[in-house]
Amino acid sequence: VWTAPIGEHLLLADPVTYPDLSELAAPMHKLAGMRVNPAINAIHGRHGATSPRLIQVEGGVETPLELPADAEVHGVTWTADGQRFALTTRHADHMGLWVGSVAGDLTRIENAAVNQLLGTGVRWLPDQQRLLVRRIPRRGPPPKPPAVPTGPAVLEGTGAKARSTYEARNLLETAHDDALFEYYATSELVVVDPAKGEVKPLGKPAVYATVDFSPDGAFLLVERIVGPWSHAVPWWRFASEIEVWDSNAELVAHITSLPLADEVPIHGVPLGPRGASWRATAPHTLYWVEALDGGNPVAEAPHRDRLMRLDASFTGEPEEVFRAEHRIESWQGGWGAEGGTLM
Repeated sequence: VWTAPIGEHLLLADPVTYPDLSELAAPMHKLAGMRVNPAINAIHGRHGATSPRLIQVEGGVETPLELPADAEVHGVTWTADGQRFALTTRHADHMGLWVGSVAGDLTRIENAAVNQLLGTGVRWLPDQQRLLVRRIPRRGPPPKPPAVPTGPAVLEGTGAKARSTYEARNLLETAHDDALFEYYATSELVVVDPAKGEVKPLGKPAVYATVDFSPDGAFLLVERIVGPWSHAVPWWRFASEIEVWDSNAELVAHITSLPLADEVPIHGVPLGPRGASWRATAPHTLYWVEALDGGNPVAEAPHRDRLMRLDASFTGEPEEVFRAEHRIESWQGGWGAEGGTLM
């Protein structure tokens, strides 16, 4: 069930409860904490729903949406006025994109194979007319495994200390794994105008973890995952660069470089900015959280975390606005409508 923001319509679909048995025999890659289905460049074993239809809450009028028979709806993104929506759909060989309205019309966006391995693949721009899409760039066939291994696997435990390992599953193991991760995780940012049929590329293809326009649409917050790729932790612990771009993908400011987080204490958090995001009730103000206890939950400290703010032009020193006695877990969605309050 996907509810329109103003509550006038529901989009319903039937979940795929029993996938075809052939899926178990299909190829699958274990890449940096993910299991990847190479046929569609998406998470292996993750299914959506079929037979989508719109329901008008007042009166219960039902309008079926005409998708291909083999398509599964994986995501629905409504516009703020609840009149239009974007569908991310699974097909036999790609993840597709469709745009529709509460009138029941549906249009396929051509040449937009969505890549949502590392995050949200489709979202509306603040103007609610265009879409920011992570799509698969033009590329050749996937890297082939070498006939002979490139070298021995070397593991070193000298000087090692206790660290979080509960997330160490499906990690990269070989140089071929590294090449496959980069191949499948790389995406190209494009702005799609469904009404005009226009597609505008933004920047160069890269391994993007975060891509988000500011509420006024003037800036873009970007986090790029950078190598070398680690064989000890999943992708969300890899090194990254956090930047602010303008709406034409020109660099405005470099916010920080986050190193590989392979020494995080058990049940701890990485050092440096965490969860950088835009304040929803301001035109373009960045907030993030930083640990004050070394990221170590057993370390004695009067405060665990602090909340930081950085205003445009994003080149000055960030300002500390709050210190928390305990770890700050969830906060990005807690902005109040009045007075700049944050829960």
